[in-house]
Amino acid sequence: MEIGKQLATLEALLDGLMPKATAGEARTAEVIFQALDRHARLLGIDAPVKVWAPYSSGRSMPQSAWLVRFLR
Repeated sequence: MEIGKQLATLEALLDGLMPKATAGEARTAEVIFQALDRHARLLGIDAPVKVWAPYSSGRSMPQSAWLVRFLR
């Protein structure tokens, strides 16, 4: 299924379930969170972000390398 169809399906699902979730049905709210997670992944909203952290020499290193150095 192409992304556009998946997004339309997710939006229809969310529209249909929202009244139940706002009425307090916990399981429906869980399903909505799962659908929102899928929606974000399809749109790349939750894409990883590369973070650089400066250290004493003035150069930059990846955050993971900075963390390893910090923990030593």
